Amino acid sequence: MGRVAVVGGGPAGLIAARELAEYGHDVTVFEEDEMIGRPEHCAGLYSIHGLRRIGAWTPRYVLNSVRGAVFRSSRGKELVVKRHTPVAVAASREELDRYLAELSASRGAEIEIGRRVDGVNLRDGPQLLLNGGWHRFDAVVIAEGMKRSLTKKLFGPAVRASPIPIVQSLIRGHGLSPDMVYVWFERYLEDYFAYAVPLNEELARIGLASRSETLHTLERFTGEKFPRAKVLGYQIHTLWLEGPLDVGLEGRTVLVGDCAGQTKPLTGGGVVMGGICAMAAARHVHTLLEEGRDGTYRRLTKWIYYDLKATRFLRDQMRSKVGMDVLIELAAESGIEKKLSALGDMDFHALSVLRSLPSLSGLKFLARLLRALI
Repeated sequence: MGRVAVVGGGPAGLIAARELAEYGHDVTVFEEDEMIGRPEHCAGLYSIHGLRRIGAWTPRYVLNSVRGAVFRSSRGKELVVKRHTPVAVAASREELDRYLAELSASRGAEIEIGRRVDGVNLRDGPQLLLNGGWHRFDAVVIAEGMKRSLTKKLFGPAVRASPIPIVQSLIRGHGLSPDMVYVWFERYLEDYFAYAVPLNEELARIGLASRSETLHTLERFTGEKFPRAKVLGYQIHTLWLEGPLDVGLEGRTVLVGDCAGQTKPLTGGGVVMGGICAMAAARHVHTLLEEGRDGTYRRLTKWIYYDLKATRFLRDQMRSKVGMDVLIELAAESGIEKKLSALGDMDFHALSVLRSLPSLSGLKFLARLLRALI
């Protein structure tokens, strides 16, 4: 068995550590912050199926359960996708991360908080720079999130695009149905959309992303949609919407999670997607160390990367040729929301579209889309 380092104590890193420890490896997680789960950097909306898929499901971090989503165009038309039972949860991200940390530790992984990794060296086996000294490991899993300092040192030319700033606030008095999430496509939101994730009948997380005047844009949106709500606080972070990086998938030093671009190009969410990839990375490292066979990570994530890249391609094409506003309205007019409700997957967007098209409503949607394109 090998000595493996995991850089980053977020969900992807902790899931990789859990899996590697279960394989019997000596695993150490290095987390630079003083507390697992802080600072919190997401809307905290996750599919129940996805959480089960990555071995992270427990009711303890659940703040609210939701049955579906309401998509609204700038002209007020709605596309409603929902099921009879909950499909997703609004979660405490801090509590989710703590749960994953407990699972990793229970399998034998050691978690060192307040330990910053300042460098990585691939010569003579992977080495990490810790407290001014180089430490050698048999393999390294880099899960440093959007920070990407080590990722850029190793694969700089592959990381060309920049993440988009996103601001989120907590409001009281949202007036929305608490068992649904809401998405708005406004004309002044060119880079992303606005969302609301209710936590209960009173509190909701609302947010949006924009490359300029992000906070001002959220204040405008809040004033328009929630004029009577009270804003309780803000947090700012970044989103990656450019699809996965085609690096860090081979050898003894691999990337997982946000730093690898393993986030959904439509929403930016990466906990489930990064978790699936982290499980694949752990199997790759185990196979490489025990059997000397490379390439497992790339093979296991091929279908995931296909969906992420296809989703980004479809998003870019629709945004440039018809606009997301029009797309939502065409989908609502065709009745395809019934198929999306029944067959859709919150985590695999391109697959959801492909599943929904072979139907009468899917054909109506395609016909309307072709007319809009022409």
